[in-house]
Amino acid sequence: MAIKDLLWACPACHRVESIAADGRCSACGTRYLRGTGARIRAVTPDSVKEQTALEWLAQLPWPDLEGDGRSLPAGLAPPFAQRVLARLATGAEALRRGTDCLGFIESFAPSAPGRLELTDTHVTFMPDQGAGWSWELTGITAISPSSSALQLKARGHPVAQLRFTDGSLRLWEQRLQYCVRHAYVRAGQGVITEFQPRIRTR
Repeated sequence: MAIKDLLWACPACHRVESIAADGRCSACGTRYLRGTGARIRAVTPDSVKEQTALEWLAQLPWPDLEGDGRSLPAGLAPPFAQRVLARLATGAEALRRGTDCLGFIESFAPSAPGRLELTDTHVTFMPDQGAGWSWELTGITAISPSSSALQLKARGHPVAQLRFTDGSLRLWEQRLQYCVRHAYVRAGQGVITEFQPRIRTR
């Protein structure tokens, strides 16, 4: 996972989603680079500091979005919006070894740039050109992150794959989980216990 996706805010200045693809914070200029092993190095004109990812994450200001039944602090609640590259699944191709079918791999349409919006009821993609889509959060059936993209599945719709060119994949995973979790509870659909490979409730 890219540093900008892992560190969804700058540990030095606490600006949310300010770390660019090159690891530099657009607000304070601190640059985050891969250090020794799995550590991350922060470089400023005056200092160099290296810590584990967990140590850096412990310094971030954002509240835990994974808890049940909590409200976000004022100013941090949805709606959220972000530029993304989105594409929808177009089908599945068989993965074979000789005559044996080992499984299926989803194929996707080309990526389209646009704007993703998340409210407490819907997630909506509005492309720069062409038609978009809007899904009710109570119809979301899976939220699955990878190292570089987030996949969403909604009942009756193909899988959507989202790449966050400026934002943090990890933070958007938490935002979506938070909003979907509370939409399920409000609709009487139960408390979500896991989001992948599909949503399960109790």
